[in-house]
Parts: sequence; C-alpha cells; structure tokens
Amino acid sequence: MSGRSILIMDDEALVAASVGTALEEAGATAMMTTSCEAAIKALARFQFSAAVLDRMHGDECRTLVQMLSSREIPYLIYSGRPAPEGTSTTHIKKPALPSQLVAGVIGLLTFEQNSTLH
Repeated sequence: MSGRSILIMDDEALVAASVGTALEEAGATAMMTTSCEAAIKALARFQFSAAVLDRMHGDECRTLVQMLSSREIPYLIYSGRPAPEGTSTTHIKKPALPSQLVAGVIGLLTFEQNSTLH
C-alpha cells in the first residue's frame, strides 16, 4: 500500500488510531479524524486513495459519503453496527484483526485499480 493515502473516520479516537497504525504498518499514509465534519475538511484539502468509515448518521455523514462517491474514492464501513440494508459497500464488523482491515483496504484499492483498467 506504499504511496496510498487513507482517510479514517471513527468517533472513537483510539479506534481511529489503531486502524491508522495498522494501515501505516502496511505502508500506507493514514489521516485519522473523529467526525464526519473533520473528514469533510480533510477531503477538501487532501487527496485520498480510499477511506475507512465508522457507520454514522446525520447530514454531515451523508455529505461525506456523497463526496467520496463523487470523487470515486472507495470506502469501507468498519462498525459494530450491522451493515445498512441495500448497501454494496464492504462492511467489516468491529472488532476486527488489523490484518482484516488491511485486507479490506487492499481489496478496495485492487478493485478500483482493476475498474480503471477496463
């Protein structure tokens, strides 16, 4: 994952930090945020290859997902809550091993790369 920048949004700072550490150990650069508002501000300033999001509710979180989608930035949901019905987004249930999170992000990046080749 060298050279890839990953946005992490989780309202629990320790969870965001542990996800960031796992991704950094796999070679990525990680930016941790603890709110959808902070993640939106980060998206306005930086480019990201993918995102890992806690499943949150509210207008700002919907805006965050819309921004990611419009910029074609793949994301996965990392949450203790069930995956939203009808969603096609990858969902990893908390708690997960760091290797599961890394594999999930690699899967996003691989899918994105293969999609752009066709």
